[in-house]
Amino acid sequence: MKKFYHPLYIVLFTLVVFSAPFLTDFVSAQGVEIIENGSFEAGNFTGWTAQTAGFASIPWNVIGAGSVAGTGMQPSAPQDGSYVAWNGFDGGGPMNFILFQDVSIPADNVATLSWAHRVQWNFSIGRPATLPRVFDVLVRDPTSGAVLETLLTFETGIQSTTPTGDTGWTNNSFDLSAYAGQTVRIEFVEYIPEVLTGYGQFELDSVSLVVEQPVVEDPPAASLFIDIRPWMCPNLLNLRSRCYIPVAILGTEDLDVRTIDPTSIQIAGATPRKGFYWDVAAPVESSDSEGECRECRRTRRDGYHDLVVFFKSSDLVDSLREQYGEEIEDLDCVNLTLTCTTDDGASLSGEDSVKLVGQKHHRWSWRR
Repeated sequence: MKKFYHPLYIVLFTLVVFSAPFLTDFVSAQGVEIIENGSFEAGNFTGWTAQTAGFASIPWNVIGAGSVAGTGMQPSAPQDGSYVAWNGFDGGGPMNFILFQDVSIPADNVATLSWAHRVQWNFSIGRPATLPRVFDVLVRDPTSGAVLETLLTFETGIQSTTPTGDTGWTNNSFDLSAYAGQTVRIEFVEYIPEVLTGYGQFELDSVSLVVEQPVVEDPPAASLFIDIRPWMCPNLLNLRSRCYIPVAILGTEDLDVRTIDPTSIQIAGATPRKGFYWDVAAPVESSDSEGECRECRRTRRDGYHDLVVFFKSSDLVDSLREQYGEEIEDLDCVNLTLTCTTDDGASLSGEDSVKLVGQKHHRWSWRR
């Protein structure tokens, strides 16, 4: 590879050859459903364990629309498809209805549990209900059975205060990301504390546990001061030249340029061939008008290390031709944006202008 050495610095500096960067876009994974048969569309409890601990007036069933568990109950109404998990929400208490499924949540994933349920009761028929019936949603350790978290608790109240009731369909959602990397049990439990104290009806549908990689959004690039051709004004770029163009990334009180990853540096897709650290210039706030070159100023050193990198002019021109096509032959000035990242992953971006020379319509071409 042909090397370029600025005559002023050939003795003073050691040039560092940088390898070309390879940039990879981060693509987040789409959500994955890990609950099996969450809407019971298999027509049965495939994937689930349904238990009744004690005598149930009506045990667990997977049914369609239109079923009624007793007087005063509204018909069953599946919310996602043709089936719903259903029971009589009454029995020879104390007893329980239990429905659960064990799931493994992948590590480093966001996990969201959701479901829909409906609870109805009629305490006006049967023995007096002096204790409330209870519906819980639990997260358990499937090995020990220990309750890790109670997500939801619902109580009907008692006969003297709420003799009848209908919650209607209730949609619920909970974040289970805290259990990423673990296997947990998702458990729906109904507690019936007394014996046959009145009709009831419980429906469950649309159970879902979606896991996905968290979406990582790149933070906006922080501002960066750069100076193209720091020893020259104006900043000329000859469309016919094959020399090297120095670009200084200017250090400041807030930026130590030695923390910049040299392999991440790009201008319009072109990458530098080599570079060195030295204090060559100071940042200048520049105001520019659309279609005009930025103001070019030659500045003194400011005591902070700068990173001077060298782009082959033909690489920059090739990148600009890809961007502008033949239109580049009619442009007088182009703003170039340099992007890079620091060792800790922060994105930086800075802009400076070049005055184009050597266009086909010029009778002459500027040479270095």
